This record gives sequence, structure tokens and C-alpha cells, in this order.
Amino acid sequence: LDPSRVLLLGATRFPGSSLCQLLASEFSMCTMQDERTVLLRPAHLEIKVHASNAKCILFTGHPEVTDSVCGLGKLLIALRNALEICRAQGRRFIFLSSNRVFEGHHAFDAPVKEDEPACPNTPYGEALFLAEQLIELYGRCSGLDALVVRTGIVYGNSDNRPGFLQTFIRQALRNNPIVTHCYHNGSPFVDLLHVTDFAEGLSCAIRRGLSGLLHLGSKTGISTFELANLIVRIAGSHSMVERVSLRGIAPNVILDSSRALGSLGWRPRITLEQGLGEVVATLRTPTT
Repeated sequence: LDPSRVLLLGATRFPGSSLCQLLASEFSMCTMQDERTVLLRPAHLEIKVHASNAKCILFTGHPEVTDSVCGLGKLLIALRNALEICRAQGRRFIFLSSNRVFEGHHAFDAPVKEDEPACPNTPYGEALFLAEQLIELYGRCSGLDALVVRTGIVYGNSDNRPGFLQTFIRQALRNNPIVTHCYHNGSPFVDLLHVTDFAEGLSCAIRRGLSGLLHLGSKTGISTFELANLIVRIAGSHSMVERVSLRGIAPNVILDSSRALGSLGWRPRITLEQGLGEVVATLRTPTT
């Protein structure tokens, strides 16, 4: 097996599509055609993994449909197929998870460390939680060399996924009102990480052979109300930012990246203003 080769499962969607390019400067990146089908067919997946000769398998396949029980099932099937092959062939496994495994907690008062018990409250978060548990089981029972990397919201100028960040920016570019939410504990806070910083953290973790759990996040976060106003300023927009009150408590999950700093010397380098400026410029330019 070649330690300089990485097989990326999930290269057809963001952030996998960007990670494939950003990691290519340090590793020989491999991907698969029609990977969604192959992941669900273990015999074909085994052939593809064997042919890659990659020492490290990077799994970025989150549920295809957000908050879908069907998506949960497909993720676990694909994940187990990949884990079983890595166990049998002695390969290293890295799984990209999310801070959404903590959303069932009440609001956090401080950044969340790796040893905080997970508590998901949506099918999406449950899928990632169950994936983490399955990986931990393989590591404990078969000695699989595995790393689970949790992040906040990874973003970048090649991110075309629907979501609140895209909505905020598109509304600002049209000078339309931007609606944010407010809960009993105020505006929710989000943890935004630029995909370039994310790739640098992953690169360090792969080179150092880190295992277990690793958080990569901003450590500070920003409220959605402040974020909307920042986007308005960056875009030079005339949009008004509104607040709509909702019941409940926002979990405000911001990740503590102390382990990444201590073990890898990693910290985010791209400021939120820089990163959002790239995304705004990309969405402002009409596609042909």
C-alpha cells in the first residue's frame, strides 16, 4: 500500500470535490466513477479499493438527503462496506462527521471538546452518530486504524449546496430582505470553516497518522444575525436583516480545536470576511 495515495469516497459533491483538488498538492488522490452505486455493492467496491493501492481511505459521504431516514440507511450500508474492506486489507480509514451529532443538547456555554457525549436530534445527526459508533466498534474489535473528523459548516466558493448561507448571499445580491431566526436564547450561533483550512487540517492529520476523534472548527462562531449583516456589508447590499422569533433553544454548537492545535499545530487561517468575499464574488458572477 502506498502511504502517499488517498482514495476519496464522496468526490462528486462538496466538500469532497474541493478536497480532491486541495489535497492533490501533497497526496496522489484517487476517486471512483459512479461511486454511489459502487459503495452499495461490496464486491465492486473491494475491486476499486484494491486497484487504488491507497493506504488511506477518506470517506466524505454524508446522507444524500438531509434529515432523511432513507439517507441514514444508505449511509450506514455504504460505510459498513467500506469499513469491512479496510479491515480486511489493512487500510487506514478517515470519516468526515459534523457538529450536528451534538444538536440534541441544550445550548453550550463553551466550545465543545472531543470527549463531550454526542446527542443528535435529527435523522441527519443520528446518521453521523451511528456512523461514528460503527467506526469505533471496528477500531475496538478489529484494530482498524480510524479517525473521525468533526467540523462545523464547511463552505467555499465551489459550494453549490442549498442552505441558509447560500440563501443569505443570494438575497443580499438581490437587495431582498434577509430573514434570520431568534430563539429563547437569542440568535443561533454557527461554526463556519473555509474548505481550504479544512483541507490543511486533514492533510496534517493524514501525515501524522492521527486516530480517534478530531475537531476542526472556528472555536468562536458567529450569530446568524451578525452573519447576515456581514454578508450585506461585503456584498454592498441594501438588504434589511430581519429577525423572526421561534420557540425552543438554539444548541449553538461551536467546536473546540485544541487537540488540532496541540497535535498538528493547526488553526484556521482564512478569516470569515475573506472566505465570504470569495463566495459572494462567485455568486455575483453570472454563469454561462
